[in-house]
Amino acid sequence: YAHRPDQPWHYWDTNQVVAKLETTEQGLSYVIARKRLRNKGRNIFPKDPKLLDLLRETCYDARVWGIALAAIVLQWSGEWGWVILLALGFSISFVVAVKYWIGQLRQKATLARWHIPKPDPTAIVLRDQEWMELSSRLLVPGDFLLVQAGDHPPADVRLLSASPDLCADETMLGNSAIAAKQAESALDIATPPRQRTNMIYAGCEITAGYGTGLVVGTAKDTYWQSQLLQPQFVPRFNRESAMVAAITTAVGIFALSKGWFYSLLLVTGLVLAYWAVPRELLAELIQYLGIKFLAQRRIAVSDRRVITKLARVDSLAILPSQTAVKLDHRLFSQLRMQLTNPDNMELIAPQPEAPAEELADDLVEELDEAPEPVPATTQATAIYGSEIADLEYLTSAFLSFSDRRSPVPVQRSVDLVLPRPDLRYLYMAITACRHMGDRLHRLHLFLATTISGILILVTAATIAGVPLAPLQIIWLAAIASPVLCSCFLIEPISADIPKPPRANNRSFLALAIAILATTGSTLALFILKHQGQPEALVSARTMAFTTFFLSQGFHAIALSRTGLLEHWILPLSVAGLATAQIVLIQFAVFADVMGTVPLSMADWLIVTFAATSVLWAQEIMRQT
Repeated sequence: YAHRPDQPWHYWDTNQVVAKLETTEQGLSYVIARKRLRNKGRNIFPKDPKLLDLLRETCYDARVWGIALAAIVLQWSGEWGWVILLALGFSISFVVAVKYWIGQLRQKATLARWHIPKPDPTAIVLRDQEWMELSSRLLVPGDFLLVQAGDHPPADVRLLSASPDLCADETMLGNSAIAAKQAESALDIATPPRQRTNMIYAGCEITAGYGTGLVVGTAKDTYWQSQLLQPQFVPRFNRESAMVAAITTAVGIFALSKGWFYSLLLVTGLVLAYWAVPRELLAELIQYLGIKFLAQRRIAVSDRRVITKLARVDSLAILPSQTAVKLDHRLFSQLRMQLTNPDNMELIAPQPEAPAEELADDLVEELDEAPEPVPATTQATAIYGSEIADLEYLTSAFLSFSDRRSPVPVQRSVDLVLPRPDLRYLYMAITACRHMGDRLHRLHLFLATTISGILILVTAATIAGVPLAPLQIIWLAAIASPVLCSCFLIEPISADIPKPPRANNRSFLALAIAILATTGSTLALFILKHQGQPEALVSARTMAFTTFFLSQGFHAIALSRTGLLEHWILPLSVAGLATAQIVLIQFAVFADVMGTVPLSMADWLIVTFAATSVLWAQEIMRQT
């Protein structure tokens, strides 16, 4: 018997379901149930991810094994493998820390938002032709389960029979308030979960009727767990990964002219540099930090993707009105002036029980000049609803929101739940999410500039036949970049009113200018220092290495939205990395390891001035 939770149970008829689960109409026997319990484990929802599990999951990555194997071969044949292993250990620690942080935030944010009742501690099941009450922890796939009004099933169930009035509250799936259930023979295989009328999922509440069904998913295999609590740390091979892999392969082939040892060391350094800073994980972490920020202000968010939607919202509609108010900068400014202590805010509506249309009228009256109305069907419209009848519109809206005074089914169906029907809370949510979106954009800009700059410099050096120091690449991308990225994660939210996410062409222009500033100054300084003289190669390479490193620090400072004193961790991190850079260069003990030579005071001034080019480039972008 092998149970797969992703099978289309709703698609098969009852006879097929019984056959797939290898059960009979008399129920499972004690012997078979015990074997399945030993195989699947108890029906207990998993707890927070453990550090050891995250470490094991990270080390299962094929790239980690490849880097470690290459380091062992290099250490066996030369003397630099131990440095790569140290850098790999630092990178693994950084990735595991990010994963653990995400797991903690996801667990707290999910449970705080959904308020899903705990499954029943006991269940009525059919075992050896006898209906009995068992602990829900002993349920296994293939058990016949009885559900009736008031139950909270502790497992996913495929209905076999149902009373005509069987209904379940499935608002946790984004469904309408109450969903009718019936034991149909089969549904279309493409039917989404919220429309599978022959399925009852763990965490739902049976509101009326009764029925029997087969348990098809327990513990971590339930739909609720797989969607909300299970880790999603799966690396994706996208176009960017393909480009990096192609460039790394080409560089490795070109570098074979200098020997396999140098080629393997260079390729290992590039792979480690790209893997050391997981962009997808950092993006997910920023989204959950946004959820945490809003939760501290009693604003509940259904999913991390809502953070991205909130950043794009540009208009507001309040049901039953079909026109939307444009959220321009002037409206934000007036709401900001009205905003005081959130715990003492007064409602925009004069009475707490004011209907939704009065809330919209009061919004317009609060403004000095009524904004231009737009259709409520615009792409980035946030729609407010507070009645059961509004669910039809809320579930299909770009972003839906309500408040804690609305019925519970409405709160569970919308993307955002405000503590009160006060639009200033919405202002707080939108501005915070725009800040998070801007932080995510700046983080991607910083990482893309660093990785692209390293690839361009390595490619140019390989084509020109200039020998590189691969350990310098590891220092830049696997050590310095994670430290500077951490500063973006803990950056405080500034008081300014951010704009919606910028267009793609604008982002591409900012990236192109940043890459041109960093790589251009690095290449120019190398060429001017080298001038074709072999004896000046190491000195020129050291100056170019230091210039690119300092450009990273200046770029992080230029991308900061807060003052250096307010965000003191950033200048402290840059100063610490700069001190480490000075030690690596000025002390002869590190010269053989890093492939550098000590620089004079004049050289340090030159590389510092050249590295500031990225500051001027960012200032030009701000002015335009």
